[in-house]
Amino acid sequence: MAKAKASARKSFVRFLRNERGNALMIMAFAMFPLLAAIGSGLDIGRAQMARAKLQQAVDAAALAGRRVMTGDNIETAKPEVATYMAFNFPGGLYGTAPVTITTTKPDVGAVKVVATTSIPTSVMGMFGYRRIELAATGTAVQTFKNVDIMLVLDTTGSMLDPINGTRKIDALKTAVKALYDQLAPAQSLLKAKGLRMRFGIVPYAATANVGKLLYAKNPSYIRSANATYYQWNKSSRGSWSFAQRTYNLSNFVAGGALGNINGNNDDYAARWDGCVEERRTDPGITAKDVRDAAPASAIDLDIDRIPDGTDDTRFQAYLFDPHTGVDIADDGVNSYCPTRATELTEMTAADMTGLLAKLEARGSTYHDVGMIWGTRLISNGGIWGPGNPDTFNQIGVQRYIVYMTDGTISAPRDSCYYSNCYPTSYDRSFAYSGYGIEAYDRRAGATSDTDNDGRHTKRFLMACNAAKAKGISIWTIAFGTGRVPSLDTCASSADQSAVAANSNDLIAKFATIGKSIGSLRLSD
Repeated sequence: MAKAKASARKSFVRFLRNERGNALMIMAFAMFPLLAAIGSGLDIGRAQMARAKLQQAVDAAALAGRRVMTGDNIETAKPEVATYMAFNFPGGLYGTAPVTITTTKPDVGAVKVVATTSIPTSVMGMFGYRRIELAATGTAVQTFKNVDIMLVLDTTGSMLDPINGTRKIDALKTAVKALYDQLAPAQSLLKAKGLRMRFGIVPYAATANVGKLLYAKNPSYIRSANATYYQWNKSSRGSWSFAQRTYNLSNFVAGGALGNINGNNDDYAARWDGCVEERRTDPGITAKDVRDAAPASAIDLDIDRIPDGTDDTRFQAYLFDPHTGVDIADDGVNSYCPTRATELTEMTAADMTGLLAKLEARGSTYHDVGMIWGTRLISNGGIWGPGNPDTFNQIGVQRYIVYMTDGTISAPRDSCYYSNCYPTSYDRSFAYSGYGIEAYDRRAGATSDTDNDGRHTKRFLMACNAAKAKGISIWTIAFGTGRVPSLDTCASSADQSAVAANSNDLIAKFATIGKSIGSLRLSD
């Protein structure tokens, strides 16, 4: 027995002195903390991924909630917060527990979202840490800036067509009111802080009614001393011809009567309503033009170009044969001159309603005309620049164009040119526009109606690019039609190009734009 005990002691001593045995024991004892460290790293990494996703969801929810919050009522934000959280952080993501969401208003105009949950562990549970708590906080605030909004509205003849029993022009008026109502609380907040929200309106068709605004800026901006107009002429044999005549229209442009300019006293008492012909353009701009910006030779697309006294840089009164087409308030839809444009100004609800009531639908569709004049009237440079400063009361200005149309460009060169119309019907068939009668003048250089549509579409896109280059955010809406590629391209982002299939949809789209306009940001 004694020998056995002695042998055991010797074996144990040899084991202790054996370096290989020591290393094995050390490795065995070290394995547990090593596995714990590796496992903890995996659990923590997974928790970090979940926390990052939770933070993204909270940020998006806070912004969405602030965007839809009515006035300062936090309850109006909570449903949108919940919707965004559910979409961006679905229940059970990464195995997390149900998310607890708390939405509060920490300050005027702010929405704070706090989300908490937990995620189960895999390895750390062996050491007593079965779940890791996660939390994320996001606060969206409205940075108060001045806001300028230019409404560029298609008021062409097709806007008289009904959709589901409602004329499109009437649906448009209701939709713009919805936009105004959506922005009314923000407008009140801005005013209380010494800031402002202004609206302007540019109804467009084949031209824009901006002449009286131009004349008020500087009478020399309108070419009148040696102006041209279009007139039917009857020969002694009874045949008719069509041509331009030169006449001094100074009195007419200044607000006086037209006078007997054709020798027949036709409409001699008529007065100019204010539509204009565009200044010089470049016929080299084609539908396939790869340029994003207009060439310098296209003065019509030089948004901030101020007339310098030369005819090329000035505008001209829109005047057809004095027999008709002058006093457009009494003419039919093909007189082409839309309702007078309105410069940016602070408006009450009654002001907006009154202006919308004056909108009438007539004429063909020149999208470029609408975008050119909408941009001119909201630009911080050019003719209207002095009235559109980059700051007001030392606070910056955000500028928006909301552009609505019910279709693609329709820029006929002149249907009578091909169909041999009689003068008794010319006022309903001639394609007189801000670019003259294109079959005769060829200012855009087109050789067919299809070519003309393409050329003016390219001009429209160049005008859109000019507006965006000036920092103007563009929203587009195609009403009662499918997607219009040029409108998608014109919009500042894919989210800012919409299609409205019917009247209710149009109203909803305008209200959505109202919710989106404003300066929202996440606080630090």
